[in-house]
Amino acid sequence: MPRAILVLSVAVFLGCGESRPAAPAPADVVQDAMADAPGSDGGSGDVAVQDALAAEAQADSAAAPGADAWCSTFASALCESAKACCKGLPPANCSTVWQKACAKAGFADLDDALIGGKVTLADADKSACLQALHASASACDKQAVGRALASCLRAWRDPATLGQSCAAPVDLACAVGNGRCSAKSADLYVCTQAALSGQACSATVPCALGLECLDGTLTRAKTCGTPGSTCNLGDKCWDGHACDNGACKKQELVAPASCADDAACPGTHSCSAGACVSKLCL
Repeated sequence: MPRAILVLSVAVFLGCGESRPAAPAPADVVQDAMADAPGSDGGSGDVAVQDALAAEAQADSAAAPGADAWCSTFASALCESAKACCKGLPPANCSTVWQKACAKAGFADLDDALIGGKVTLADADKSACLQALHASASACDKQAVGRALASCLRAWRDPATLGQSCAAPVDLACAVGNGRCSAKSADLYVCTQAALSGQACSATVPCALGLECLDGTLTRAKTCGTPGSTCNLGDKCWDGHACDNGACKKQELVAPASCADDAACPGTHSCSAGACVSKLCL
């Protein structure tokens, strides 16, 4: 009997985020199936070879996109949106810069899990990701675009339950949202109970998805809270916000007609050639 050709079911997040058809095994498995096929007696060998060739052709046409494909799509969409912020032109080397940023944000580490269909993406999470991308690009806020990219990465869900090893070395949500994949080593992440808003957190006690471990007024008083909301000790406010008695508040600054330095521009802009320009365009 010929060997069965392994078929992996994959879920991908490209465009509308629909699931792709199941992807057959790599070509080496196909080659093994062909090599083990019986001879021409009864025609069974010919059928096995034809099936193997058909599977290989399907693999070529329906290969599961991984991190590179996702990051390429993200960069293309971002650079198109950035045109409105940059006098109708995309930033220099925009696609290259944001593809690298995408990989560095963690998509490179998620690649095998994406291709293998080991992580999932809910429709609500996909929608939230796309809204965050649109809002950050519309605001011409480079820092916000980076945060939106991170939120898109963490929109994926790991199937691990509490105490189990996660599918990828990325701090995704796990245990149906009750846990967070936490690093035990460079390549090993374990699903750990996540702390909620106001609860204590540390390097070994991660916050639930959407929260961040923030400094309190005392060095060791770290609690989970809304990202970018405080500016105690090591915490810093996001671009476009100012620190006011430990809390980050949005600045309502309008870019002046001309500038001498960055201080004259809104936090999301820099002074370039005497004009305030979105950091997204530089």
